[in-house]
Amino acid sequence: MNLESVLEGVFLRRFALAYFCFDKIVLTPRREAALVAATEKSFAARPSAESNAKAIAVLPFVNMSADKEQDYFSDGLSEELLNQLAQIPQLRVIARTSSFSFKGKEVDVATIAKALNVGNVLEGSVRKSANTLRITAQLVRTSDSSHLWSQTYDREMTDVFKVQDEIAGEVVAALKVKLLPTQQPTSLQRTSNSEAYEQFLIGTEARKHYNSESLQRSVAAFQRAVALDPNYANAYAALAEAQVFGADFTGSPTQRAVAVKQAFVTVEKAVALAPDLAVGYGVRGTLRSRIAWDLKGARDEHQASGRLGAEQRAGLDSLCADFVLQWRARRSLRHRSEGDDIGSVVARRLERTWLASCFCWTIRGGAGGFAAITRNQTGWAMAELSHGLHGPEGG
Repeated sequence: MNLESVLEGVFLRRFALAYFCFDKIVLTPRREAALVAATEKSFAARPSAESNAKAIAVLPFVNMSADKEQDYFSDGLSEELLNQLAQIPQLRVIARTSSFSFKGKEVDVATIAKALNVGNVLEGSVRKSANTLRITAQLVRTSDSSHLWSQTYDREMTDVFKVQDEIAGEVVAALKVKLLPTQQPTSLQRTSNSEAYEQFLIGTEARKHYNSESLQRSVAAFQRAVALDPNYANAYAALAEAQVFGADFTGSPTQRAVAVKQAFVTVEKAVALAPDLAVGYGVRGTLRSRIAWDLKGARDEHQASGRLGAEQRAGLDSLCADFVLQWRARRSLRHRSEGDDIGSVVARRLERTWLASCFCWTIRGGAGGFAAITRNQTGWAMAELSHGLHGPEGG
């Protein structure tokens, strides 16, 4: 064991002990105070009863098909409706993460309304058999559990996009929202190929499980989707994300490098096909931050994504993480001893330690920000999450 290793080990052990004490004595009270303040601010900013009349949660539609493995289709249809309604600025649409948390649970409308602070709930069911669909949808007013609107659609699979547009339009009409001609809710799936869309939904469902086998299935499904429709920008963006996630499960650094390179090529195709679609920029931002460490570029991509589409609110966590990484990396580099080999090694270790601790701080201290996302208040969410950057050092 050489001197460098010994000194590094001693320093890191002392640093760990000192940080543990500092965390317990100084940081924990700060975190608790920040969390309380964020929660109080969150409740203070809760929308009024009047605005709740235009607030809606889209619950996951129930899969009534004989094949219970077709949850991917009912979930995908629900999510697409959510994204369509989120395009309407007069509506406050609850984020997918919150509304889908009630999937499979026997919860009454009043409980959902209280948990999500909404005045309306859209729910329904899907029965798919071969190429035929039966979709039932109903809009419920949560104050008295009355039905504002309900409808059953018996269609062919090729009509799935038309049905989604009809449901979204009926919901908007039932809520008495006046729209400009340019504000009509339309599908964000830039394809008219129902087979490609179904493969997209299969790939999306498989990707959620995040293991080697599921990611391989996800990549294969997205590849089938773009083969069926070579202009399907959403599928290219999703394929790029699945490719880069799958790279973590490859057998060698060489295989990983090939998978990552392919992911960058794929996401560029997505952006080129639909430069006005948010999802391509969001995925490209993720690749730039987590693979290329181009943190400034990643921030620009996520901001472009946020400007283009409300459906990219979920990308706020990635953007926040990019800010944290950039901030901490700059601080560590500023204090790194360039002329001291041992100092450089220790500085690299400390940089990783601080990045991890500050990211955890952001997640915990940004509770108010994540709560705001569920209320469709993107601007305030970014302000809340930015408090996470004033982490351990308070500055």
